[in-house]
Amino acid sequence: MAGTVGQRTPRKAESNEPRRGEEVMSKNVEVLPSVGVIGLGNLGLPVARRLQTCGFRVVGYDARSSVRGSALDLDVVESVQEVVESSDAVLILVGSAGQCADVIAHIVATPPSGSSPKAGVARLRTVVLMSTVGPDAVARLADPLLNRGIEMLDVPVSGGADAAREGQLALMAGGPTASMERVLPWLALLGTVTPVGPLGAGQLVKLANQIVFFGTQAVLQEALDLASTASIEREALMEVLSGGTADCWSVRNPDFLLETARAYEKADVAPQLRPWHKDLAQARQVAQDRSVDVPVVQAVTEVFGDRLDARARA
Repeated sequence: MAGTVGQRTPRKAESNEPRRGEEVMSKNVEVLPSVGVIGLGNLGLPVARRLQTCGFRVVGYDARSSVRGSALDLDVVESVQEVVESSDAVLILVGSAGQCADVIAHIVATPPSGSSPKAGVARLRTVVLMSTVGPDAVARLADPLLNRGIEMLDVPVSGGADAAREGQLALMAGGPTASMERVLPWLALLGTVTPVGPLGAGQLVKLANQIVFFGTQAVLQEALDLASTASIEREALMEVLSGGTADCWSVRNPDFLLETARAYEKADVAPQLRPWHKDLAQARQVAQDRSVDVPVVQAVTEVFGDRLDARARA
């Protein structure tokens, strides 16, 4: 991609070539696992396509029939049960803890089927929770799976849809080491996987990431609004910011979040499920539960999300 203002900064390596994925996998596992992706939204769809590009058999599902109908290049099924019956591992990328709980309830309710001893739930070994639900929800979501002999890993992501397509996500992984080692060779095809601790730690690191990201986005927008009151070229301003002490990912990608918000607006995603509302609210609640004072997070939560939504609609 061109490195102009408002676009993602290119990486040196081209990580989205099909041959690269196939070569990586052939060195680490004997047979590519079949992967189910539940939730084909802003992140789920490019994640599914990325894995398919790398040689996996991918089965997708989304509760919204309109979304299922638009993913014509994927093997999309009509139920969670069909995903489970076809998958060795399932990635969950839905919008809320409640939706995750519904998906997991359907997973554990899927009976073993067919003549193979590996059919149905007996085949499914790992669920990778990639939704941002907060650390306290993870244990509740994991219990039903563990009771059925299915391991769960807590792997929220950061980077956006473009990074998912390119295999350049940041993945924050929480869970048992042995479980992590089994999925790491192919999960790494989605980006950089950083093990951060036990189950739930990935969620806590993701919330920390969101605090920094949305905080910098909020003050960056105010800085741009201030500069717009004078005859200052936006590109000149961004060059100065990126070359000095204000430099950060948000400064180098100033339009990323607005473009994301417009995509959510186009997809008619409910405001409470958009990460600038949902994740910041979770961060405040987790901080309160742990007696951590976060007045800046509170201020950003109260004003930033509504302003961003309004700009996306304009």
